[in-house]
Parts: sequence; C-alpha cells; structure tokens
Amino acid sequence: MADAVHRSETLTSTWYLIDNLLASVGVRSPQPPEQEHLSGEAIEKDIAYSAGVVDNYARYGIAKGRVAEIGPGGSAATALLLIDKGAEKVELLDRFVYPHDQKMLDRTYAAIIERSRTLGSIFPAPSDLSSRISFQTGESAAAERYFAMHQGYDAICSCAVLEHLFDPILALEHMANALKAGGKMVHYVDFRDHGMFTAGGLHELTFLKVPSWLYPHMSRRRGRPNRVLVNQYRDAAKRLGLEVEILATSMPGVGLVDHLPYTDQPAEKRAAAEAHVEQIRSQLAPAFRDLPVEDLAIDSIALIAQKPTT
Repeated sequence: MADAVHRSETLTSTWYLIDNLLASVGVRSPQPPEQEHLSGEAIEKDIAYSAGVVDNYARYGIAKGRVAEIGPGGSAATALLLIDKGAEKVELLDRFVYPHDQKMLDRTYAAIIERSRTLGSIFPAPSDLSSRISFQTGESAAAERYFAMHQGYDAICSCAVLEHLFDPILALEHMANALKAGGKMVHYVDFRDHGMFTAGGLHELTFLKVPSWLYPHMSRRRGRPNRVLVNQYRDAAKRLGLEVEILATSMPGVGLVDHLPYTDQPAEKRAAAEAHVEQIRSQLAPAFRDLPVEDLAIDSIALIAQKPTT
C-alpha cells in the first residue's frame, strides 16, 4: 500500500474494503518469493520462533497428553516441539491452507528432530509425522466448528490466532466443552490492528473507530483482526465456569510488558497506557467508546484457563 494511502484513514479504509472484496471473489494476496522460505537463515528463525511459542505454552502446563493447536500456519514445528516436551499426540487445525514449500518444511523438521534426544526414535523420517501429528484444514477445521465435533483434549492452545477467528467466543465455548476435566487452554491473543492503520503512523486504536457494520467488510475475508477485546474473553470464561487467569502482555503506548494481571502492572505503565487510550476514546465506535479504560489499555494477553476437575 502506498505511503500516501497509509497516512489517510479514509483512503486506508477504502483500500481494505477493496482488498476484502477481491478476497471474496478468490483473488489471493501476494506471496513471498520461494527462495526466502528456503534459506537456512529463515529455517533457523522459524525454529527459534516455534521454540519460543512452545516454551510459553509449557510454562502454563500445555505439553502433556492429547493437545490441539489452532492456527499453526501450515507448519508442524510447534507440534514436534510439544511432543519433545511430553505431548502424546498433537492435532493442528487451520481454516486456511498455506502455500509452503515442502522442501523447506522437511528441512525444518529434520533440524528439530536432529537436535532432540527423543524425536528421532518417534519420527525416523521427517517427511512422515503422521504417527503422532495430524493436520486438519479448511472450514471443517475452523475452531468454531471443529471442537463442536471433537472432544477429549488435555490441552488446547494458540498463539496470535483467536483475533483472526470469525467468532472466537463461540470457539471458546466449544473448546471448553472439548476439554477433559482438569484440561487446560492457553491462548495468546493480540488485540492490535496488525498494521492496518498503525503502519501509516496513526494511533494504535484507530481501527476501533470504524463502525461495527462496516468493519467486517474490511477485514473478514483476509483474516484481519476481529476486534473482540479482553472484556468479551473475560465474560465468556466466567460464564463457562472456567478457572481463568488473564495476563497483560502488551499495552498501547507502552509496548511489551511482563506477563502480569493488568492491576499488577507498574503504576507508571498503566498510567501511560490509559492516557494513550484517552487521546482517542471519544472518537471510537460506540461498541468500544464506553468500555472501562483498563479494557482498552490492554492490547495483548495470555489467557490461561482450566476446566474444573468436578
């Protein structure tokens, strides 16, 4: 998108309306050149990123039994690392199909297996992971549908995925039902605009100004953020009877923060985030304008939920 368009709210919104319309008639977004995916440097970055994701899952107990991960982006790297930490089976679910190069994936898997003390005996051929890892893609694998039909999980997890679902609260309801008693969910949810307006230097909450009737026509077909914020996750978890902890992981106007409940964040960071919110609050769409400031002053979370044992 041209810089002049990015700097204008009106032109940016118009561009996203057009782009979303193109997606609805099957026009794909441009894909990066294949050689960028195949480089050794890219593979190392992918492994490092996946290892960081799995470490974050494992710190909250997501690494045992039958695990489902939502939105792995076409790669089984996180699944391999989860099995290396003790998971028995991992199901990978994605509504979208990603155009990865199989050679790159095989090289990535081979590198992970080679560095593990246990994975080599489980997966003698990096090109065949089917004994412990399964892929499900397409509409039937959308979290809103899949967990209505599949139950019995020890853990369900995702990283920067729920903000792209069409209906994450419905998905959360089905996930809660799909967990075994005592089962856990860990979801890292990013409430930011993913560059929609901030790429042009506009305020972080500018995308919350777009009227609720218009926004889906700018976002839905390209998987852009769904604008479901922390208050809706908190209310849903309470309604579902889950034992839940919500940790703020970044704040507008502040950036990344230690994983702590919002009220435990340093007072100066809370004050800075809340002041940043108040700069634009009066311009927000009605669905967001009257939310408590603390719900707008969190722009990403770790949601840790456990199903009661009885």
